[in-house]
Amino acid sequence: MDKKPCKIMWDVPWEEVMALELAKAGYPSPSHLIVHLKSFRRGESFVRVIKCNTEQVSEEGQPQAVRVCSVVRKMWKAHQTYMKQVPSGQRHVSSFNEVDVTESHKQHRAIITSTTISSSGSVSNEQKLVEHSINFARIWSSDRESKGRCTLCRKQSLDSDEICSIWRPVCPDGYVSIGDIARSGSHPPNVAAIYRKSEMFAFPVGYDLVWRNCFDDYRSPVSIWHPRAPQGYVALGCVAVPSFSEPELDYVYCIAESICEETTFEQQKIWSAPDSYPWACHITKRIVMLFTLLP
Repeated sequence: MDKKPCKIMWDVPWEEVMALELAKAGYPSPSHLIVHLKSFRRGESFVRVIKCNTEQVSEEGQPQAVRVCSVVRKMWKAHQTYMKQVPSGQRHVSSFNEVDVTESHKQHRAIITSTTISSSGSVSNEQKLVEHSINFARIWSSDRESKGRCTLCRKQSLDSDEICSIWRPVCPDGYVSIGDIARSGSHPPNVAAIYRKSEMFAFPVGYDLVWRNCFDDYRSPVSIWHPRAPQGYVALGCVAVPSFSEPELDYVYCIAESICEETTFEQQKIWSAPDSYPWACHITKRIVMLFTLLP
């Protein structure tokens, strides 16, 4: 053999893979595959990086990084599918006490108030495209970990003005949510719009990691994701997961481009964590307005 054998620099168990990300790093096409890790401590590396050959392109025109990412994702998802079939007593036990938000939703009875979009005074149930939910499941709160802090510091960190909480509307059968709601303080929103399920809404094809916290800094884990919409649809908001895991595809809905209109609003900051590890987080308010909802 005229080539030296490869040297293993690092390895990551499938259970520790949180997300995959392609990066261009100054090249016109993806040149690096970034593997985000679930578990790390403040100051430790939170990713593993695979540097790919930018000159090697497949017959289909795909860069090497894209092909490597596709293979890794395929094997990763196959492992996840296999683990779901393994008896619960034999599964890897998470050290972060992950919460099943889907199950928590089933424990709440949805209470909604109707909103109709019509010029007519009387509207049938089939025409009620928008409802208002007043029930919410709490996903996460930004309460800080107080280990090693003085009493005064703990009191200051629990100031409601400094806390951000993320909530998900509880939808009754036949209605969908298009994103989670972040707000200042620890109290749930008063009301949120939900939408009658139809062909105007579709599941995402995947997710991009937006932010995740470090378990050393907060009382509970969270990861925030932006849905990747299928062709002809758009994602109007992000979703949060109370764990370091990518959401399932049926976790949220995207909405048809044909009933959306792009506009710009003045950004209103809800919460900011500039010193957060591994990277800063800034949450701003987004106003969602849907047009031409009537078929």
